[in-house]
Amino acid sequence: MTDIRYVAAAPAHLDGMCAMLQRLRDDGVRTRPADPAFVNDNYIANPDRIACTVALDGAGQVLGFQSLSRARAGNPWDTPVG
Repeated sequence: MTDIRYVAAAPAHLDGMCAMLQRLRDDGVRTRPADPAFVNDNYIANPDRIACTVALDGAGQVLGFQSLSRARAGNPWDTPVG
């Protein structure tokens, strides 16, 4: 099995994160955007970000990521603020 590394999301991961999200859109399991501006603003440079962790294979390709951020009033998921 390929080694998997977990690192904090950074601008260098932007293209790989976009590609992964675009595959989800292509498969019909994601409706939100997957473009670089959206990914940067909502995951990499999100001012409400607590953590965004990227899983990388041995070659440094993005396998996936997980993001945790504070919810603001009026967020798209209608979750409580905090």
